Amino acid sequence: MTAAFEPVELLTAALTAVLLALPIAVVVAAGVLAAPRRRAGVPGLAIGIGLLLGVVLAVVITVAGPLDPLRTLTTLTWVLGLLSVMAAAVLIVLRRAPDGLGAALGTAGCALIGLGEPGQTLPALFGLSSSVLVVITALVLEAVVIVAVGGSLAALGGRVTVVRFGIAVAALVTGVLMLWGLIARGMGQLLDANIPAVPLTPMIIVVGVALVAGSIAGALLDSRTSPREPERTEHAAPAGPTPPAQPSGHADPAGPTSPAEPSPATGHAAPAAPNPPSPPAQPSGHADPAGPTPPTEPPPQTKQTPPTEHADPAAPSSPTEPSPPTRPGGTPAS
Repeated sequence: MTAAFEPVELLTAALTAVLLALPIAVVVAAGVLAAPRRRAGVPGLAIGIGLLLGVVLAVVITVAGPLDPLRTLTTLTWVLGLLSVMAAAVLIVLRRAPDGLGAALGTAGCALIGLGEPGQTLPALFGLSSSVLVVITALVLEAVVIVAVGGSLAALGGRVTVVRFGIAVAALVTGVLMLWGLIARGMGQLLDANIPAVPLTPMIIVVGVALVAGSIAGALLDSRTSPREPERTEHAAPAGPTPPAQPSGHADPAGPTSPAEPSPATGHAAPAAPNPPSPPAQPSGHADPAGPTPPTEPPPQTKQTPPTEHADPAAPSSPTEPSPPTRPGGTPAS
């Protein structure tokens, strides 16, 4: 181990630390979501303190040399934390609501994972670089990514129920894959054999698929278990006889329609009815060019007005006395 480092090694170690932090961030998010929203800060504080202590232990292991008791301690705490968060994720899937037991399991799991995760990352980082500065920088970067990504997923899952369900499912899948990788590595050292484990890149892809599939499954379960709301649309009533209109105190503005007089049928003679006598025509000096007028119906009888006391100014003047006869000579007769 040396203090000098190459920029390429630092970049490679940083990218590896980011990739290693993504699956464990999903597990941390599930541990935070296992607690009620009013107590969500407790698991977050636990993962922060755990990561801080874990980085310090990893630095001690790196500087002081390989200390088998510390490595064993970090491995045990990491496994216990992973199992605790997996149990909390199972409670999320089954109960669908956070409770006290889930909060306790999630808080304990976050603290234990934070304490043991840096120690689990050391072998992978020392395989990329022998520089102490590169390894410590990569450990700090991994802790920051875990907090940032895990906190973002927990905030999203706290607002959207289906995402919360998906994060719980993805945490279970991640826990199984990580435990299998640890078991495969331990059995390979004991049996001196190469037992295949899931590589890092396929693990990230599988965890992402599990997150999306779990969210879709949560949405389907919510649509089936949620009570259906009554339909708000009212169906139209079947066509039937209209009820009679209620009599009102005001007359219809249009008024009742007058019955139409039946017209004589086409092609048939009109019924023989006595034509009313036409009024006598007024004598005039000219004949009517249009010929005799057809008989018309008598006008309706009007009420006669009584004669007034004053004479009509248009009436003719009273007759004058006759003048005496005149003789043929023009003189009046005696």
